[in-house]
Amino acid sequence: MDKQEKPYLDRMLDEEKQLGERIEKLRQFIINNKLFHTFPLRKRRLMEGQFYAMMNYQHFLRERITLEDENALAESYNS
Repeated sequence: MDKQEKPYLDRMLDEEKQLGERIEKLRQFIINNKLFHTFPLRKRRLMEGQFYAMMNYQHFLRERITLEDENALAESYNS
């Protein structure tokens, strides 16, 4: 992996970490905050939809990170 690819992977790792923190905060709000249950149904469903979209995004981001790691490992064996 050359020097240009490393910052790219680092940025993806940072993004995945931040996303994980945001997912957990939203999950805790949905599960534990009594205020959430006072919201109109549409607003609650939109927040739940956002939560699931964030989870899907995290999944694909992790797949991309794994792919980059596999590529880096393969490149190191070929060097």
